[in-house]
Formats: sequence, C-alpha cells, structure tokens
Amino acid sequence: MSSPLPSVNRNVPRITRLLAQATRAFANKDAISTPGAKLSYGGMFARMLALSERLSQLAQPGARIVVFMHNGIDAALLPLSLRDAGLVGVPVNWRMSPLELANVVKASEAELVLHDSASAGPVQEALARLSETRVRTVPVEQLDLNSIAHADPGARPDADEGALASIHYTSGTLGAPKGVMQSHLNWETVWRNLMTVRDFRRSDVVALTGPLSHAAGTYVVPLLLSGSTIFLPENTDPDSLAREIRDHSVTVLQCVPTLMTRLIASDAFCAAARQSLRLIVYGAESMPYATLRAAVESFGPIIAQNYGLTEAMMTCATLPPDEHAVFSNGKLVELRHGVVGRPYPFVELMVRRKDGNPVEGDEIGEITVRSPHIMLGYWRDPQATAEVLREGWLWTGDLARWTADGYLSLAGRRKDMIICGGMNMYPAEVQSFLCQLPDVRQCAVFGLPSAEWGEELAAVVVLAADDEERRESFRRKARCDLGIRTPKRWIFAQDLPRTANGKIDVSALKALAEREAAQ
Repeated sequence: MSSPLPSVNRNVPRITRLLAQATRAFANKDAISTPGAKLSYGGMFARMLALSERLSQLAQPGARIVVFMHNGIDAALLPLSLRDAGLVGVPVNWRMSPLELANVVKASEAELVLHDSASAGPVQEALARLSETRVRTVPVEQLDLNSIAHADPGARPDADEGALASIHYTSGTLGAPKGVMQSHLNWETVWRNLMTVRDFRRSDVVALTGPLSHAAGTYVVPLLLSGSTIFLPENTDPDSLAREIRDHSVTVLQCVPTLMTRLIASDAFCAAARQSLRLIVYGAESMPYATLRAAVESFGPIIAQNYGLTEAMMTCATLPPDEHAVFSNGKLVELRHGVVGRPYPFVELMVRRKDGNPVEGDEIGEITVRSPHIMLGYWRDPQATAEVLREGWLWTGDLARWTADGYLSLAGRRKDMIICGGMNMYPAEVQSFLCQLPDVRQCAVFGLPSAEWGEELAAVVVLAADDEERRESFRRKARCDLGIRTPKRWIFAQDLPRTANGKIDVSALKALAEREAAQ
C-alpha cells in the first residue's frame, strides 16, 4: 500500500506547488532511480518536504548553504528543498579541490555545508584552510527525517519569486570566484524554456551523467513536471553505462562532449544506445567533429545541442536533432558543426559591435541576451555586474556571427581573441576547422604571447593514429587551408587535460606549451 501523499496548501514557492501537482498525477510512478535505489513521485515529494523541514531547523531564511555531494537522489532533491525552506543553495561540483571549495564557502559567506559521507574528507580539508570560520558541516546521511517524513511543515509567508534562490560560481574558483545570483523566477524561466523545446515524455527514462551541481541539475524539474523518470548512473565507464542503459531502459542521455568521445569508441555502448536511446543532449562546449560524425552515423539524427552560460543558465540557443544532422533517404547529407543553433523561443539574442549596434552580415560581434532567466547579478560585486548587465541585456563575452541560414556560430570568447601581426584572430574558429580534418580526435587552439608577432596561435592536437608522417600531412593541410591563420606552434598529445566540469583546461595547455618551448 502506498504512503499517503502530503498535502501542500500553504504559501510556498511556486515550484513546490507545481511538484505537488506532478505528484498527484504520477504518484506511484518512479521519479528518481539509481542502480541501487529508487523513489516514486509520492516518495520523492515526501522526502523533499522532509529535507526542507529539517533544513529550516538548521538555518534562517536567506542563509547560504553549500551543497557538496556526488550524484544521488538527495543531491537531486536538495536544491528544491532549500528553495522550499527559503534558503539559498550554493551547489559545488564534488570534483572541485578543497582549495576551490574553501574559496566558494568564504566568498558566499555560507553558514552550512551539506555533504555526503564520501565527501567528508575534502570538506574538512577545505574548512581547515579557512581562519575563524563558524561554518557548520552536516552529512546528509545523518539528517533525521523519520520523525518528520509526513509532518505538516506549517504555514509560511508568500514566497517572493524574485528573491535569491541560488548562487552558482563560475570557473576561476582557484582565485576570486564570481557568484552568479539566480532568483526563483530565473529558474522557473529556465525550466519553461527547456520544456518548450525538449520533448520529454512520461515514458522516458533520462540518464543524467553530469554533476547535478551544474547543467545536469537543470533538467531535474522539467523531467519531474513531465512525469519522466530520472536515472542517475553510478559511473560513466562505457561498459557500465551500456549495461545500465539496457537494464533501466534509458531513452534519453544527457552528457558532455568529453564523455561522448569515450562512449562512441565502445561497441557495447553503441549497441545499447542504438537499441534504447531516442535522444542525446549535450552542451558545455562544442563536440569534436570526429565524435559528432561518428555518433550521428551510428545513432542517426537524435543529438541535440544546448548553448548557455552560468549567467544565463543553459537556455540561450539550441540546435535540435533534425537540424544538427540532416538526413535524406537514410543518408547523412549535412552535419552542422561549430554552430549552436537558434535562440530559444522566448529568449532575445543579439550579436553586437563594441558600440552596441547590431552586426551586419557575417560580421563577428559579442552575443547579448535579454530574457527573464538572466542572472540578478554577481554576489557582492556590483562593479562586475555593471560591466555585463547593461540596460536589461547580458553581455556574455562570447563572440559569434550569424550564418546565412540564421544559425549562431561561435567564434570564441572576447578575451580569447588575439591580434597576430595586426590581424584579429579567433582561436575557436581555427579549432573548429582543425577538428574537421581527417584523423583528428580532439583539438584545442589558444593564443600565446609572441616576441615577433605580439600574439600567436598555438594548437594541441590528438590524432587517431599518430606518427611523424601523419603529423606533417596534417600541418601541411592546415597551412594550405588556413593561410595566415595557421597556428605557429603545434603540440601533438595523447589526450587533452580537462577541468572538474569536463571542459578543456586551457590554463594547463598553456603551461604545456611553455614547457615545450623551454625544451
């Protein structure tokens, strides 16, 4: 016999009421599962409210609460419980170092760190780095929820949907991190955007492979409101993931390009994916051309891309499967690579010159975004906020141009553009071209100081088969097609270093280039 559903008839954030509706509609259906546990919609909602009640006993409304956890059921529910309790969630990727965690705890002025038992060591090491801290730590496994599992949380005031709901810290947490403030309304707009363009179904089982502290976590609410089942794999080893896709009948996979590069090389994964998956969604960075082509040829037009940034979470532009890869009579006739799609339906997106005027033709400019989901600002940093939020528009720092058929093509970050011998060069454009050359598995292009040219391009390349003859053939082809934009420095490697979020670690690559030059 199923447990009674909690009644929500109090003033709470709108998302709690929406989840209550979903629970009534899908009560006994699986909501969230892992290889070793699962919760029905009724159980999910009851646990979310129980966590909220316990958390409200630990901190006052508005307090910042850091969440440092591996993926799991509670990691998926805690952001919702924190919002219901009127607390401000500060999610941190569990792969971050103790130094980075300490910097976020300090910058956010957090009162509490919620963590799982597996993360206890790094948390204690992080707090040991902070002097005069009164931050408390609570292992989630030790929260006593039994006595309040179905208790009435009591009446609370109306939630202000414009109030601060979370702070997400951008890359750069080794130094002075920037905390992106998002309101309840910001998040509701993100969820609406995703539900507008993603065909999530009640029959779907959706595997979220990325850290829930980042992009993967944005899918939790849209999936629950759609009646889907969220599946959280224990690991992303290709053979293990293939087995879990089969065992749990996974229909949708969320991943980052780095993971897809590993997965597509696995016969076991490809066989499971062809049998089960109807949609693969990726973001964070561009997928290597070789990986994208192999995936499309293996699975067909089921791959969609998201473009966004922390300051305008996830939903700025999207490239749906039938536009990412165009098939005719069962054959691939066009593969769009290096473009991120068109704006989401309710997002205004303009590419501008430095003076604020729109670009013309295929001119490169900076992407600006206006939408209810752009951030409130940077935590405790009004100067940085004023630099990027101007007259209601977010200046993203991303450079792009419009293609002739109306797609947005990225040209890199504004700060990454270099001037080589007096000519503007965009590393992302050169990288996109090189990734499409034969035998290239991965590639990264970036700028370096140059005594002769002022700045110059450097490329780190991972070839599928690597020897001196193939290297020279590759360089010759690049010089022929790129001309003056050919990188002046080449490094061939076995793999590319990655950050904790799975993105290419450009700082590590620059350090590698410096070491190579010193030899």
